[in-house]
Amino acid sequence: MAFLQDRYIKKDWEKFDYIIKMDEQNKRDIHPPLDKGNNKPVIAKLMDFVEDEDEKDIPDPYYTGNFDYTYSLVEKGCQNLLESIKREHNIS
Repeated sequence: MAFLQDRYIKKDWEKFDYIIKMDEQNKRDIHPPLDKGNNKPVIAKLMDFVEDEDEKDIPDPYYTGNFDYTYSLVEKGCQNLLESIKREHNIS
């Protein structure tokens, strides 16, 4: 399993500018490849883009039963992530 994960992450590391995870465990599971090439993607949690919330991770609605709350956090996070990308790259 670790081999597949490392290969998956290496491919993603080369291809993407951003790798966004739902929780801290997912973020810790990312191990940059030894040969990173020229690309170094931003690795962040989606909740890093949600302000004024008590949550540190996106809660799993399978366990909480609160799908609406999880949806609202994901929506806010995605909207703010997009705004952050637009600011960073001077896109209107």
